[in-house]
Amino acid sequence: MKPPSSRRRRRLHRGGRGGHEPRARIVARERRAVEMAIAGHSQHEIAHELQVSQPAVCKILRRADERALVEITDRVERHKVRQSQRLERIYVEATRAWEASKADTTRRRQRKSDPEGGGSGAGQTIAEIVVETRHGDPRYLDVSRRTLADLRKVWGLDAPQQVDVRNRDGLDHLSEAELKERLRQQDALLERSQPKTASPSAAAKTPRR
Repeated sequence: MKPPSSRRRRRLHRGGRGGHEPRARIVARERRAVEMAIAGHSQHEIAHELQVSQPAVCKILRRADERALVEITDRVERHKVRQSQRLERIYVEATRAWEASKADTTRRRQRKSDPEGGGSGAGQTIAEIVVETRHGDPRYLDVSRRTLADLRKVWGLDAPQQVDVRNRDGLDHLSEAELKERLRQQDALLERSQPKTASPSAAAKTPRR
């Protein structure tokens, strides 16, 4: 297979109108179109500025949006991975601290014994080793629990909040005829609650005093 010629290689880096525009010009036009769209210009105004058709502007913006969406999605996923790694480290450290807080502690203490025979002399100094049993610091467990909750939020693993969409007025057991009767009663109440106003024809017939 023959390598592509220099003319063909140049064509591979061209596009735009009829495939005869340099790549740099296409990129510059796309960047300008995006800048104008962000500034609030319509596609017709962008087309007039760039000397292209409105469908071409639509295609340029759609291509730029799709590429930006891919980049943003990738950036968000990478950020979520980084946050997860940090949270996992916090969870590991909190778990280790919890285990360490349950370990028995050993300390030395000295005390003086009473003198032999109940005399007034100084007693002997006795060194003792005291072992204290600890049950663990629950604050480390709370840190672990909150870290796991943050991890679930990062990855959207929390179950959605359930909303009861059933009718709470007790109307779901009524038949269609009963519902119509209930609506008729509501309409009658609304009509009675509204003030009555005289019609224009009746007002015209009322004699003036």
